[in-house]
Amino acid sequence: MARRLRWLATAHHADDQAETLLMRLARGSGLSGLSAIRERLPISPDLTIIRPLLDWSKAELRAVVEQAGIDPVDDPSNRDPAHDRTRFRSLLAAHDWIEPARLARSAAALAEAEEALDFALRPLEQERLWVTASGVSLHAFDLPAELQRRLLARAFRRLGPGRPRGPELDRALECLRRGGRCTLAGALLTGGEVWKLSPEPPRA
Repeated sequence: MARRLRWLATAHHADDQAETLLMRLARGSGLSGLSAIRERLPISPDLTIIRPLLDWSKAELRAVVEQAGIDPVDDPSNRDPAHDRTRFRSLLAAHDWIEPARLARSAAALAEAEEALDFALRPLEQERLWVTASGVSLHAFDLPAELQRRLLARAFRRLGPGRPRGPELDRALECLRRGGRCTLAGALLTGGEVWKLSPEPPRA
């Protein structure tokens, strides 16, 4: 931050986006993960990463560079099979029916769905999530599963530094839906009509 930059542009392209989407599909990622590489990513209140080339293929960018009389940089690590990304890059190269541009469009559509859900969540967070003397409470048992998951994640943010994701958060949701009690990320969770999160009591 010594240069006080507000924006940082990277050269991620459509092929990178396609590889990222396939990698996250293989890992069983949810909607947020399948949104893949974001066009904008705030890093701090003062710095945002932007990716203006996500609609361009690697071949198109290479042609632009070559027409400008510049030799493209070849990074040997991009061919190292020890990396997951390299294996997915090889998969895309070996099958011409898998078009990176189409996968990139799917990732963009998923990112738009993610943005829409976040927008819809704002009034729900105000209406159904509140801080109490003992922690955080939320009224979410009657909502669709994805909105439950997102509200619970917001509740963890309100409670403290522990921010579980993925399978951990899903296990906590299952416990809360059953009306049970469980602990996760330093919190004690109690189900019922109103779900409650409080700091986990110290162990004797």
